[in-house]
Amino acid sequence: MEARQGSRFAALNAELAERIDHLLERVTVAAGGNPGLHALLNRLTRQHASLHLADAAIAEVERYHLVHALPEQGEVGEFFRQLGLVTYLRALTSDELAQMRAALVFYPAQVPWAVMEAVGHAAGVDQPAAAMKRLLGLGCLDAFHSPGQAARDAPPKVAVNALAKPLYPPLTAAEDAHLDVKGALDAWYRQLPAFGTGHEHERTKGLGEIADFLFTRGELDDALQLQVEERLPLVLCLEDPIATCEIHLSCAAIRIAQGRMNEAMSHQATQDGLAAAIDLAKKLGYIHVASIVKVVKLLEQPAMAGTAVSYLHNAARHFRALESPRGRSGAAMSADSVRSTK
Repeated sequence: MEARQGSRFAALNAELAERIDHLLERVTVAAGGNPGLHALLNRLTRQHASLHLADAAIAEVERYHLVHALPEQGEVGEFFRQLGLVTYLRALTSDELAQMRAALVFYPAQVPWAVMEAVGHAAGVDQPAAAMKRLLGLGCLDAFHSPGQAARDAPPKVAVNALAKPLYPPLTAAEDAHLDVKGALDAWYRQLPAFGTGHEHERTKGLGEIADFLFTRGELDDALQLQVEERLPLVLCLEDPIATCEIHLSCAAIRIAQGRMNEAMSHQATQDGLAAAIDLAKKLGYIHVASIVKVVKLLEQPAMAGTAVSYLHNAARHFRALESPRGRSGAAMSADSVRSTK
């Protein structure tokens, strides 16, 4: 009898731990990098007696990201009232608002200062640098400095703040069509370290970010050309098999998006890259998982999705052992994403 009760108690504890882990994974994403909101949602989640309240609070923040309705209830509602996002929105000048809306085309990427400034110029902002400084001061944009004193003295990379984003209307189709991003892309290329300077890994990462941006804007031919003609030769010189796999995956996704399914599937390098990258996912986790999910979802192959889900859950357990919430969340959420294709 006691053994049976002990077994039941252990099962309940395991179920509770799994539920808490799942809530913590949602907390990491919902908080959008805001330490105060993360601490609040984390505290609510770890109060085991009120997990339903934690679930409701997290869901309210998730709803804000999706439908842009500010949370109003309980501690989360109070947090957002004190955050003052609407007050800051109303305080912006027309130039600052235009800069913020133009910046949304890069979300969620961190882009060099000169790139964000160039897209402001393209949107008709008279003084984009001044607008960006004000937006940074208000928390609408986030700044990211590389390590080292020289890097800290240089202009930072800039990204749209995840909690501010839902309040700002994206560019309309007409506005986006008239937004000439060529100047911004030229500025982005100029910011990349040149080949032969000892910063080749940083260069290939930057080329990948530009290719991803082109992909999201539907400029598929340019994205594929950049991956094949510029990025792939560089990583082959670096003898970087992981980056090579990632590029093959990205190229497959682009070809599939172009409607060239047969070419993508018959390309042996793509098949090899996909198989190798899925195998690496259980060891390396979040960054490469994102590429795998992109391809698996586009291919919509149930058998492949099942394999990916298994490996992604292994990655989630790996990150849990390392006490890495970000990695665990990325792997677990990616597994849920892949499962939806089955």
